Amino acid sequence: MATIRKGLFGVLLALFAGTTTSVSADDPCLKMVSAFQGGDHVMLPSLQSALTRHGLCFHVSYVPGNRATVLMREGQIDGELFRVSEYQQELGTVGIRVPTAIFEAHGLLVTLSPSLLALEKMKGKPVAVLRGTLWQQRVLPQHAISVEIDDYKAAFSMLETNRVDGVLIDSLSLIQISKRPANLHTRRVTPKTAAFVYLHHRHKDLVPALDWALQDWKAGFQAKPDAADGAL
Repeated sequence: MATIRKGLFGVLLALFAGTTTSVSADDPCLKMVSAFQGGDHVMLPSLQSALTRHGLCFHVSYVPGNRATVLMREGQIDGELFRVSEYQQELGTVGIRVPTAIFEAHGLLVTLSPSLLALEKMKGKPVAVLRGTLWQQRVLPQHAISVEIDDYKAAFSMLETNRVDGVLIDSLSLIQISKRPANLHTRRVTPKTAAFVYLHHRHKDLVPALDWALQDWKAGFQAKPDAADGAL
């Protein structure tokens, strides 16, 4: 653990700012990726404080979900952030899920029209989904038209210009979108779902330390209200 005693602040800053961080061959920090674009600048300082106390250092880059899975299977990265529990089935023995969830959120359907506020109303309608996001692939009805996007900013731009009729998004990410239509309608389409860290199996010895660090952080952190609280 002494070789990874730099703080996790750089990880979270890179993740929440949407930047990409390169990792040199002799860099002692782990190379992580994430397809998740939600973030919270209130969350950031408390995560920094708790996780640096445990001597953990990661670099994080944004990678679409499908590509992240390929990189994980090929052993080109050290792990992934913000993946649901079902992702373990997709990874098999390649990855190990850290038991403590980073956060929990609801899956939401977002529209501009209350008459479309149900998945069954999306027959033949274009719906924006974040590329490679497992829960969205599972809840999207077969009769809907999937429009894959790489970030939620693009999704809401498409919604406002009537290029899609709905957006699938998690409630934490929705809170972080500062510019969104005032006449937005939301409905929960999943139970509250947890997001986890997955490490490549070669780092299985780090699981206990990372799990304890996440428990330590969650014990003292108070999250913002869930964006799903006002959803139907």
